[in-house]
Amino acid sequence: MNIFVTGGAGYIGSVTAEALLKAGHSVTIYDSLLTGHRAAVPEGAHFIQADLGQAKALRSAFSSENIRQ
Repeated sequence: MNIFVTGGAGYIGSVTAEALLKAGHSVTIYDSLLTGHRAAVPEGAHFIQADLGQAKALRSAFSSENIRQ
């Protein structure tokens, strides 16, 4: 399953993303890094740095080329 995690560079989001990856899911993390840390993004997750308030970036994130299959 493809999972989109907002705030995945924070503690709770990164732990959740790691568990999802270990369960065999494809994970895309969307985070502005305002309070999160790039180093917290688990290996194997696709990372998009952008803010949820950026409508154009969010639309682009949901496009087929950014969501891993």
